[in-house]
Amino acid sequence: MFRKISVTALLAFVVVTLPACWPLTKSEQSAQTVAKQSLYVINVLDRDLYNDCHIAGSVQVSLDAIESFVKNLDKNVEIVVYCSGYSCLASSQVAQQLKTLGFDHVWAYEAGMADWHQKASATPAKYPTVGACTKSYLKMANEKPTHEESSSAAFIDTDELREKMIVHGLIPASAE
Repeated sequence: MFRKISVTALLAFVVVTLPACWPLTKSEQSAQTVAKQSLYVINVLDRDLYNDCHIAGSVQVSLDAIESFVKNLDKNVEIVVYCSGYSCLASSQVAQQLKTLGFDHVWAYEAGMADWHQKASATPAKYPTVGACTKSYLKMANEKPTHEESSSAAFIDTDELREKMIVHGLIPASAE
């Protein structure tokens, strides 16, 4: 009899507490993240590229999910959008889209993952990344275009982004 009660009590305990151990759904993760962050660094590359290599502290949001992702964000939150590098126009296009949606503190990080990774190769603690970082675009020349951009988006460079992420607690300050 004692054994049945113990097993029953244990089973009841597991049923009550186990859901707290389950991973949150994407919507629950988004809701919790929305409530806590004052800066979002959004990678708009596809999931495979994001999983291979991304800036520590950044989130992946597909181009078609941007409006859904930001719909519950405070319009005063700071947002930096990035993709692969200068050859990718998605970061400035999404930054413009966010400005149109009423977000005032939006930047395009046009140097992108390629520039961050190349700087991380020399000083990994200063430019933390997540993933194996094996894709060829990460090692290719990533030259800033010499022509004027017609975008109305504000731009941020690698070191400005790093400082902003430190201030907002997304990455730790590290030794130079």
